[in-house]
Amino acid sequence: MIKFFSLILTFTISIHSFCQSLDQLKKDSDSPIVIYNKSSETKYSFSVDDKTKTIQAQETKLDQIQNNTKEYLGYKNRVYYDDFSKVHKKTVLSKATDSWNCFHPNEEDGIFISGVECCEMTKILNPKQFFTFGYTQDYSDAKFLTSHYFNPGYPTLEYEVTFRIPNNIEIELKEYNFDKAKITKVIKEKGNGDKIITYTVNNFIPFKGEKDMPGASHSIPHILILTKYANYKNEKIQGIENVQDQYSWYASLIKGMSNDKNSIKTKSLELTKNKSTDADKIEALYSWVQKNITYIAYEDGIAGFQPESCQDVYQKKYGDCKGMANLLKNMLNSIGYDARLAWVGMNDLRHDYSTPSLSVDNHMICTIQLNNKWTYLDATGEFNKIDQSPYYLRGRQTLIEDGPKYILNTIEDTWNDQEEKSVFSLTFSTSNLKGNVTKTIHGAYKQHLLTEIQGQPKDIKELVFRSELSQGNPNLDISLTDKQVINKEQPTTLNGEVTWNNSVSKFGDKYYVNFSPLMKQDPYDKDRTFGVLLGLKGIEKIVTQIKIPNDYKINNLPEDIEIENKYYHVSGKFKQNGQNITFTFSKETKLLNLDRKDLEQYNKDIKTINEEIIDNRIIITQ
Repeated sequence: MIKFFSLILTFTISIHSFCQSLDQLKKDSDSPIVIYNKSSETKYSFSVDDKTKTIQAQETKLDQIQNNTKEYLGYKNRVYYDDFSKVHKKTVLSKATDSWNCFHPNEEDGIFISGVECCEMTKILNPKQFFTFGYTQDYSDAKFLTSHYFNPGYPTLEYEVTFRIPNNIEIELKEYNFDKAKITKVIKEKGNGDKIITYTVNNFIPFKGEKDMPGASHSIPHILILTKYANYKNEKIQGIENVQDQYSWYASLIKGMSNDKNSIKTKSLELTKNKSTDADKIEALYSWVQKNITYIAYEDGIAGFQPESCQDVYQKKYGDCKGMANLLKNMLNSIGYDARLAWVGMNDLRHDYSTPSLSVDNHMICTIQLNNKWTYLDATGEFNKIDQSPYYLRGRQTLIEDGPKYILNTIEDTWNDQEEKSVFSLTFSTSNLKGNVTKTIHGAYKQHLLTEIQGQPKDIKELVFRSELSQGNPNLDISLTDKQVINKEQPTTLNGEVTWNNSVSKFGDKYYVNFSPLMKQDPYDKDRTFGVLLGLKGIEKIVTQIKIPNDYKINNLPEDIEIENKYYHVSGKFKQNGQNITFTFSKETKLLNLDRKDLEQYNKDIKTINEEIIDNRIIITQ
């Protein structure tokens, strides 16, 4: 049987550096070395096209690949490109047959879900076979070559990246996350002022993925390639030197569109005719786009940066973020509101507009001033509210159109409206705890839940609701009541009757009673490479109220706990009022990305919560 090993050029590679030898590579890998690169070379060069007066770039890739087994293996290598880059050459030095196919990888029902295309090399490797594979990729405009991530895909003895920068082109290379690899850097300057900058790493071990790993730009060693300008024949050829350059290019794409506001004005007036306030009118149009335009995350237009016209999205009833934002903007414009487009990078991105580059934003929204404050409208999320900025954009810079200029603003990073709270009202018996549970969900927690159940059949929705009420604890048997409140405008409220099995144990004359439905959390691997993505900013509360019959005595309550640092604040507090016990657990997440250096303390805190709350018990005697 032929085994296939696929190389997909994504940004999920962890790098460790060791001495250069295959034996060492084998020793340090936690799995057998089946295919490896003897060497992997990437070379970047830059020039000015005399006809278009544009700075161009070329990437040349060459891998020397070895099958290290006595088996026949399948090898795949995908190279991605788009309208502004083309793969025009491949090099294969071996006697074996290979296949080179170019296609669109993300097509559903005739709709291109992404503007990216790819060429794929597939090859059967004979036992111990060695071959060389390479390609050249041309970028018609260097601003579309935004970054290089150190991602060889296979174990690699020597990985080398070279930038050849002519003396008349200003390019800045900004390095990030280099602490994850021993990357050597050598700069050579020729007599004419040209620079050759070479990065080298020896013995890469591919990364296998880590639980709750932050996004690639937060984790993987990479270089941002900032092509600023070129001096060419007494003329300055502009790249992206500052935010104004970046905005000017964006604005030129918007200016080149043909939006027909009249085609959507009638609908806009119809939707707002019975609305008296600005907020109500804006909400009416916002909700209509959310509910009636299907969001499809595809890229259409100039490299995915230019929206479709408002009339096209309106007629087709689907669009990507740009198309939906542009439709909403023009619907608002058509009835007299000064709505604008805004570019923004979601919070999985590390970079912002302090480093002008096309890699710092990946989303477009509509924005409008309401009550002298910018209001951010992202119609791609059906359950986003007009008075709540989408949670995945909070704290991010946004670039707002303003004619030939721009407005750079930061979306307020608050989370006091992001809360979920469960209240258990239970009665003690010698066999279990039994009663009712209510869960109220706000903000991002609510958006996650409603998105998860959207379009699902009744039985799946009920399964999700029971899991929410039980905190995922299999010992909690939940029977849903008919009092579920689920809509965009109000907090989501779930209700159920609960029987908490295995919550009471008896040893001698003492009953040991659970007080927290939380499940134990395993610590993270102490040897992991990256930090931890903590989830959502916000507050999670669980209140457990237990009524003890009068003929029983509350013998012991565990100690309260309090843990606080810059990432989170956790507290667990007991209150006794006669025969009633209330335990309140609260976790406030303040920062999303836990740094690797703080992982040891985080694991200690997990252990404390497990031992002092989840494994602990109230002691009752009769």
